[in-house]
Amino acid sequence: MRFSVTVPALQRAAENLRDTVSKLSVLEETLSNFHLTGTLGDGTETINARIRETAARLSAETANIRAYQEALLTIISSYENAENANLGRGSTRQTPGRTQSSASGKSGSGTDAASRDNEIDEKIADEIKKKLSWNWKYSRTRWVFSSPDKRKQIIRDMLAELAPIYGITAPSLTIGSEEDPTPGYVTGGYFDPDSNSIWINEDFFEHGFIGRDDAVHTLLHEMRHAYQYDVINHPENYDYDEDTVKQWRADYYGYISAEDDFDAYDRQPIETDADGFADRIQTQDWWY
Repeated sequence: MRFSVTVPALQRAAENLRDTVSKLSVLEETLSNFHLTGTLGDGTETINARIRETAARLSAETANIRAYQEALLTIISSYENAENANLGRGSTRQTPGRTQSSASGKSGSGTDAASRDNEIDEKIADEIKKKLSWNWKYSRTRWVFSSPDKRKQIIRDMLAELAPIYGITAPSLTIGSEEDPTPGYVTGGYFDPDSNSIWINEDFFEHGFIGRDDAVHTLLHEMRHAYQYDVINHPENYDYDEDTVKQWRADYYGYISAEDDFDAYDRQPIETDADGFADRIQTQDWWY
């Protein structure tokens, strides 16, 4: 199960960066205007100096994020303009909006079965958000000021803590470079059911805010695949609708890879479900 970065994903990333810049600007202004006074002697000035240093580092990181956002917008604009040219249309470039899948890849038909499936997913997602909410260990701030190796450990810790919530045996995790990349696509990660393992692209760990979002989304997405695989092999342990289980099983054993047909790959219920589940968690403001 592979998660590939596409134009819609870049659009979501660009919007996330815009929101992040807005929040960081407020924090930067607060720190810049903060000045501790008191009777701590030299300690007071030491604290004030560290606050100023933090504000300066934050300002530099904010500038980098703005640069990332502009680069993404340029890439997206170039793609859309080329596409419009092929269709004989003029440029229709607009500020990207958030593209969010349904919470669990269901059609939203309102049937009892779909409602029950959604309740199961919602309960798991809520437990995950409780585990991550306002937890310094998994915060954006800690990620930005951590080294790539420490960022990798953050994701390993997250996997270990979330596996019991998913109700699965924790997959092994490999973080490495992409081998034999497909032109035009970047493989963010994949789940291998045969070895119960997850692979995540190490490039995510070299960057600040955008790298964190990609790494977390990929982990949530691939752990959802591990969960799906457990459901189709042990349906008696779950309360999912029989049609859902049948569809997931059919997708797994008739899987369409992104390399063969990206559009068909992206429309597979197991992929829309994994994306939707990750989006349901990640679009919440649990990180800071």
